Parts: sequence; C-alpha cells; structure tokens
Amino acid sequence: MIIKTLQMTLEHYGLMPDVFVAHDQDQDNRSPILDQRLDFILHLDLQSDINSAFIAFLTYRQFLTKPMDMLISTVQVLTPKNVALQIRSG
Repeated sequence: MIIKTLQMTLEHYGLMPDVFVAHDQDQDNRSPILDQRLDFILHLDLQSDINSAFIAFLTYRQFLTKPMDMLISTVQVLTPKNVALQIRSG
C-alpha cells in the first residue's frame, strides 16, 4: 500500500525515478515487484542484525564474560524475475 501511494504521488507531480527500490520482502512489496513497478527489493534479516548489535554493545561494555559469536546477516536482492521463480517453486 505504501509503495502504491508513493508511486501515485510521484506520478501526480511528474516525478518518475530511474530506479525504484523497496526494503523488505513483505506483502506490500510482493504485488509491485511482480507487476514490475519495483526494480528490486533489498531484503535482510533485521532480527539477526539487532542481535549482533546488542552483543557488540554488551561485549564493548564488558557485560559478557567471553565474546560471543555474532552472525552477519546476508542481503538478498530480489528482482521481478527471481521473486516470480520463488513463488512458482515455493
């Protein structure tokens, strides 16, 4: 819904970006990417990033007795083509 509203507002003012990028593969972004109204979606594991930041803070403040392993999240780049393949195979 947000993407559609933003695109309608940009069109109203005659503004069309060369590349339109969204963040997160949620339901609001699924239709626009499949309809090719988005060029790509950046999707990452926000929970993993928050956990890593919290562990880094605790380690820096010496609240942890020994360092913990931190997971680094991967960033997925989703395009109209690979999202459509995920839906068909999923």
